[in-house]
Amino acid sequence: MLFGLAMTVGTAHAAVDRPPTPQEAFAARWQGAWVVTGVETFSDCVGFYTDNVVRGGLLTSRGHHRFAAGMPAHVDSIDVSGDAMRLRMTLAEMLVVSRVHPEFTLRAAARCQVEVQMDAPNGTLGRADLLGMESMLQPVVERYGSMDRAMLVSNFLPADTPVYAAQRNEAVASHEEWKDRQSAEVVDARMDEWVEQTTRLSGQISSDPDYLDGFARGVSAGRSSSVTQCAELMKVEPAAQSLRGPASAVAVAASTGKRQKSWSRGYQDGLRLAQGLEAIRVLPQCSPAGGAR
Repeated sequence: MLFGLAMTVGTAHAAVDRPPTPQEAFAARWQGAWVVTGVETFSDCVGFYTDNVVRGGLLTSRGHHRFAAGMPAHVDSIDVSGDAMRLRMTLAEMLVVSRVHPEFTLRAAARCQVEVQMDAPNGTLGRADLLGMESMLQPVVERYGSMDRAMLVSNFLPADTPVYAAQRNEAVASHEEWKDRQSAEVVDARMDEWVEQTTRLSGQISSDPDYLDGFARGVSAGRSSSVTQCAELMKVEPAAQSLRGPASAVAVAASTGKRQKSWSRGYQDGLRLAQGLEAIRVLPQCSPAGGAR
């Protein structure tokens, strides 16, 4: 019995000591947060979450009540699977709804809840790319440091006095500073990923002639296919960008046989290294202080 108890305690400690997965860290970052919507949302306001689906930048829903973008909301939960993300929110605005019964009619304030589902592009969630997951949410909701700040900045409440207007202006300025810090942290994290990859690739260059021939071809392809826009660099993790598009098909086609495998490995390394060096050049401009483009 004591042995079983010791095993149970040991297992519990191991679970506590285990570092969170990227999905868990992402959920912890967002769950319970206050946000302001960047798109219109729909809810039936009847005590359950109404489906809102985002595909190709467009949101569709069969919910009866429309809420314009700019609505403060509380993030109740967020689920991340291999190919989709589901964000459940309770909107700050409540509606008075009527429920008609045979002998009477009830009128009461009802909470309006929405579930926003987003499909992951290019398997972003399957690769557990934290920054890619963050970028998916940016067009849909903007996270705030507190409920008060979300309410003030969103203009949800009327600025009916000079004091309240001053509080709102202060909240806007404070949020901009907070958002810049958040953006800088995200850019720094992505930069670390690119630096780690290019450093590793630089240290594993082979002197094999087939590898070097493929490497030269890969560098040329990487220079012509590098992503140079900040928004794209933040969406796609380093390894994923390197393997996309027709350039990767060349390496795949050359991946049979010992010499061809060496050529293919050189091609992939050259492609990734060229793209990494370009990303490292561009990323400093993506930070708020660097003038993101």
